[in-house]
Amino acid sequence: MPTAGSYPVGIIIGPDGAIWFAEEYGNNLGRLDLATLKITEYPTAWTRPDNFGRPYTPSPYKLTIGPDSNLWLTARNSNQLASFNLSTKTFTAFDLPGPVSLSGGGNPAGVVTGPDHNLWIAQAGMNQVLKVAPATGAVTAFPLPTPAAAPEGIIAGPDGNLWFTETGNTDYQRDFSFGPGGKIGRITPAGVITEFDTPTAGSGPYDITNGPDGALWFSEWARNGPNAPGKIGRVTTGGAMKEYWLPRITNLGTKGIVTGPDNNLWFAEGLDERVGQLKPSGSPCPPPPATPSTNPAPPLTYAVADAARSTVTATPGAAPMIQDLKSIITVTLKNAGGRPVSGKTVRLAKIAGSGTPDISDPSGTSDSAGVVTFKVDMPSWMQPGTDTFQATDTSDNVTITQTVNVTFFPSNYQLYLPALSNGAYGGYVTSAQIQNSGTSSGSVYLEYLNDQGGIDLPADARAGMAPNAGFIARQDRGGGLKPGEAGSGIVYSDQPIAGFVNEFAPGGSGDGSSYSAVIPTVGNGSTLYAPTIVNHAYGGYTTGLGLFTNCSYCALEATISYRDQGGAVVKTQSVEVVGYLGVYSGDPAVGLPAGFIGTATITVNSQSGGSLSGIVNEVGPNGQFSSYNAVVAGSSAVNAPVALRNAYGGYNTGMAIQNTTANAGSVTLTYYSGTGAVAATRNLAIGAYGYQGVYQGTDIPADGAYTARITASSGIAIAAIVNEVTPPSASGARQSTSYTTFASGSSTVHLALVESAGSDGWSTGEGI
Repeated sequence: MPTAGSYPVGIIIGPDGAIWFAEEYGNNLGRLDLATLKITEYPTAWTRPDNFGRPYTPSPYKLTIGPDSNLWLTARNSNQLASFNLSTKTFTAFDLPGPVSLSGGGNPAGVVTGPDHNLWIAQAGMNQVLKVAPATGAVTAFPLPTPAAAPEGIIAGPDGNLWFTETGNTDYQRDFSFGPGGKIGRITPAGVITEFDTPTAGSGPYDITNGPDGALWFSEWARNGPNAPGKIGRVTTGGAMKEYWLPRITNLGTKGIVTGPDNNLWFAEGLDERVGQLKPSGSPCPPPPATPSTNPAPPLTYAVADAARSTVTATPGAAPMIQDLKSIITVTLKNAGGRPVSGKTVRLAKIAGSGTPDISDPSGTSDSAGVVTFKVDMPSWMQPGTDTFQATDTSDNVTITQTVNVTFFPSNYQLYLPALSNGAYGGYVTSAQIQNSGTSSGSVYLEYLNDQGGIDLPADARAGMAPNAGFIARQDRGGGLKPGEAGSGIVYSDQPIAGFVNEFAPGGSGDGSSYSAVIPTVGNGSTLYAPTIVNHAYGGYTTGLGLFTNCSYCALEATISYRDQGGAVVKTQSVEVVGYLGVYSGDPAVGLPAGFIGTATITVNSQSGGSLSGIVNEVGPNGQFSSYNAVVAGSSAVNAPVALRNAYGGYNTGMAIQNTTANAGSVTLTYYSGTGAVAATRNLAIGAYGYQGVYQGTDIPADGAYTARITASSGIAIAAIVNEVTPPSASGARQSTSYTTFASGSSTVHLALVESAGSDGWSTGEGI
């Protein structure tokens, strides 16, 4: 194959006389020219997002010739049916019902053209047979009577009906994970289903074909006993069933089956790596001894691990020198045929490097997938550097050829990420963006903390990051946060770092938001101020707090004081922060009145001790989504780099100002043009602990982009944030963003992500 590791699965003779095949792992449709033996690959180069916006490649699986004389294939990973036009060499994909992904997805398997000129699909993951109109992609689903039947193969039978297999295998990542399946199904073009039990329970019928004798023949994938061979089955169109033993004890994993040009049945033995022939007219093989063949089949184990085929990986490949911040080393044992080897004792050892890493348990046993995991970390008093690890199958004295490196580095610098999400709160997903702002190559490690204060593994990390290079860790790409979980994070590095967090709305569409990573010495304290807290105000805006404490496995008690615009306390709330806490302003348990507009002050209780950092999210009535950082202290003056009145095609800003003191006073807003000239000023009274909201669409007399400086009168201090909204789209949807104002400027600032139509479709702009 031109593409290594392509894993070709489905194969047919096409209408052009060539051999066509599906490359499940290579994501190609392949063509073999029989005259030249040349292979041409046509990439299935599209993706389909799941419910969290994660893209899934198609993974083409089974093929058929459609009623339009084009090729049709099932896309197992993206849960689609696709056609391939032989003239234009182009694909057209149709979404199928059910979720996306291989594990727990819709998993369309066999596909065939029916006598009614529709495409018929065995959809294993949804336990149903589908009828698809080739012209429109319209789908009709026919659920199977047997739960968890997992249909796989399907064929148009000689009686004008569709016949299919029910494997009972509901775990598509593993072979031989069979439930109570073991049936052959028949469905009429009108959708009437009849099921026929195989004589052997749990036989795992896999593929099915029309035999030379007018019956249908099928392979049985499952094992029939610890010392028994496999079987081939035969079913008549009336449902009469018979099974035939295969001759060899090691006949296992029988899958593909077809009638050959010699009118015999030909079948593939996946685990045995053989092709078999069955003559319908010949004498059947005798059964094996009765007693062992009737015993339940135990979990399969496979001989001896192969040193070259087995793998070792580290997730992640770097870790700070802090005990309990670990890298997970995964060893996968495979035999010479690439199958998993279970039940073996595996030891992990450091074989090179200057450090003395701790391996939590250096010995483990490979599971049914051939996998055993180890956790390694390095205490702070040890030597930093890169260490090399190697695994040995001590049961068979096989040392795995592949080794893996883990870089351990001193945690000189940290950033706090108060709110991270992997599909929590209805589907919100975050992405951490970290920049090496130092002058030397460095490593970064993102530790995940859950709402119990515990560490969620695996972490995300990167070693050898060049100065000014960036590292992106999306929280839905297999890191420590589980699907549907929210938490917080700490970023460690041996070099100075800058960072922020992107936040994406459910489905990956609509508005997005972001907030700056918190520098512990600047944005972490015993008191936090949130200049804007709302509950269904301004036409439907509501906020939520994300609070973080770096106190692992311990509780920090705090009080949230919600104040109205005049500074009066409307509600107090006692909270316990254990790692991460999310507080939604619209939650009835919080008790804020509908239409509330005001501020919040979060104070750590004196007897609790410790410190907090936090961010505030705000969602609007037309899909708006924005975020800003909570402030640890008020200032006598703050700067807003962007203030807009109907600028850049209709963008406007508004500002929320919070008096952080018990004294009443006033604030002065001065707006400056791009040349630094004063464009407008405004003076406002503000009460003790009070709030003022100002809108630049009315404050500034002329359209354009400006900056602003907000100055507090003597005796008070302020915190302020800026909201920005876009003009409405044709659909009525709007976007918004927010940022926290700055008490002082810097000689250098770092932008952890800038984009021009980047991979996520966004572009950035800077206001200085």
